[in-house]
Amino acid sequence: MKYIITLFFILSISSCKTKKDETTIPCIKSIVQTFPQSNGNRCAESTGTLNSDALEVALSGKPVWIAGTELNGQQLWAVTLEDGTVELIKTKGRTIISQNPNWNKIQAGAPPVLGINCNDQPVLINEFINETAPFAAPIIFAGNKLAYISSQGDLVIISERDTISLPIQAMHDSRIITDMDNRLLVLTLPVQYYHGVLGDNTEARGIAIISTSPEIKIQKQFMAPDSSVIEGVGAIWEDLNGDGIFEIAVTLSNNIEGTGGKHVIFSENGKVLASGKSVKPDGWRHLLLSLRVQGAHNSVLAAIQRPHVDRLLNIYEWKGDSLKVVNQLHGFSTHMAGSRNLDGVLCTDINSDGYSEIILPCTTHDTLYAVSYKNNVLKRLWNSPIQGIAITNIARAGKTGHAAIALGTDRNTMKIWYWE
Repeated sequence: MKYIITLFFILSISSCKTKKDETTIPCIKSIVQTFPQSNGNRCAESTGTLNSDALEVALSGKPVWIAGTELNGQQLWAVTLEDGTVELIKTKGRTIISQNPNWNKIQAGAPPVLGINCNDQPVLINEFINETAPFAAPIIFAGNKLAYISSQGDLVIISERDTISLPIQAMHDSRIITDMDNRLLVLTLPVQYYHGVLGDNTEARGIAIISTSPEIKIQKQFMAPDSSVIEGVGAIWEDLNGDGIFEIAVTLSNNIEGTGGKHVIFSENGKVLASGKSVKPDGWRHLLLSLRVQGAHNSVLAAIQRPHVDRLLNIYEWKGDSLKVVNQLHGFSTHMAGSRNLDGVLCTDINSDGYSEIILPCTTHDTLYAVSYKNNVLKRLWNSPIQGIAITNIARAGKTGHAAIALGTDRNTMKIWYWE
């Protein structure tokens, strides 16, 4: 099987399909996904103080995903419900300005991608394409190009000139992430994997990096070592050690060999640069984010060890070829078993002290906490009752002056917290 997959890698590099573009893409100024950074990291900028009193918004159904942005001093929230219905909610200063319960509809379970067009109107990027794979999300990038994963597993890129399909065997629920050079990264080579904690029994074995300038082509492809899979729907793709070169952080799992889940940092060539310890025999680790720490050369990684069992927040430092746990704090869970939502966490500065805090739910998902990591110490700084169970990602809208975060609950509500 390894040789067949390797041969496919070689053939796929030269077998892209090009056709004349028949899709009209309107002018888009910006987009937001269900995580704040296009490179897959879940950190964002904020100023002011996060208030613990939340605004509650009643919804017409059970929320699954939220995407948020700011426009003209207002917060815009696209809330996707269980059946794919998308509500558009506008808020400002703890006031609901408007609420459209039937603004749009997308494939049930798919993450929404909220855009602002060149007329300063909100649009849903998902509606531009009806050929996406189940649970996939399209993106707009680099000069109004549109990228999506097709139901056949191709990565399709639409520009003003043409449409190019790259047969990379993309995961049907992989998120498409980008770097500052408008390259794309996608999880590939789906295989059956029995754990099934992320919505089905399929996980990725490979990663593909696609260059989009000056031409669209597959730049890199590699596979996870041994018989490991990438147990997740994306990666964190950024410079983690300050050398000016991007690395790729993921969770690898190998329950077939009984070694469980561990975090790994790859080079873009597929070399394992650093690896953490496995959770044996079949535990999963939820990789949350990378965090810059004042005075440290490398970024640290934050993760939850077995969010359904141990519920342990770990901080990892990259030392040599290892990822070492340097601090831990019990009592947090960022994932519901069976869900594809891995965005139930956010890091941002909640009190203008120059340090980013990690915002995440407690073990029972009914209280939201902010945890600081300062001077090598993890500490609970802030909390607010959710008045329900958190069941969506934590979305964010705005940066300064009008910033807010939001999540959805099992009581068919959205809770919004504001910086003041």
